[in-house]
Amino acid sequence: PWNNPVQLALTDAVEVLVSGNVPILKPSEKVPKVGALLREIIKIAELEDVFFFVEGGPDVGSRLIATLPPGSHVAFTGSSGVGRKVRELCRNLGLYTHIEGGGSDQAILLLSPRSPKKLIERAVNACVAGRFRNCGQNCNAVKGVIVVTKDEAWANQLARDIAAKSKRLKL
Repeated sequence: PWNNPVQLALTDAVEVLVSGNVPILKPSEKVPKVGALLREIIKIAELEDVFFFVEGGPDVGSRLIATLPPGSHVAFTGSSGVGRKVRELCRNLGLYTHIEGGGSDQAILLLSPRSPKKLIERAVNACVAGRFRNCGQNCNAVKGVIVVTKDEAWANQLARDIAAKSKRLKL
């Protein structure tokens, strides 16, 4: 149902672990092999005593959230619709949330016409690569570019440079 499922799950889990807490992972029931792979990774790393798994569908996830003590933090990656449901449930229970739903990432460029030319070229390349890597099929692919500058004409030129570089790609 999404890309990079192992990396997405482990990124949040590592942050939880290094902060001295215990992650509880409920992988999507739609990708059982990912859950099995994550279990194997945790076993090999000998982290089974500090990393817990719960398996099942949305009802299991809802029941799990309902059992968490107030002030707990829930990280969710998935669809926007389910993310809204998780956020609402957590808000009603006094839980903190980190929702990654639908993936709509913006590149923010803090540049000016006086920025070094190499830095500007690098930013253009990063925007194009960020959008089109993996054929643009990443949830965290760049969907828009925000240029923070007082020079609107220069920002428009930067947008044209990004568009021109994109058009030259061989797909």
